[in-house]
Amino acid sequence: PGGRNGRVALRPRADDAEDRSHMRAVVIYESLTGNTKKAAGHIAAALEEAGVTATACPVTAVDYEALHAADVVVVGSYVPEGVEVGDWVTRTATGPVA
Repeated sequence: PGGRNGRVALRPRADDAEDRSHMRAVVIYESLTGNTKKAAGHIAAALEEAGVTATACPVTAVDYEALHAADVVVVGSYVPEGVEVGDWVTRTATGPVA
């Protein structure tokens, strides 16, 4: 469910804030126009605000050290115009799709 203006808000709970302080996340993105890059930056910033150490990097320059240490990996990409997202993911996936 989205928050205000359709945005999802990450709100830390008092009882799990300490658990998140040890979590690490990597946000990997591919962007043609800059929109996905911007979204990746917002996601990484929201994770940081929630107490998660987050790194955002383009698919062409993945921070493999951060990726190896990550508890959470977020991957974002553009979707070609006129293509259903689910179909596109299925066609382009090189491994299991969650």
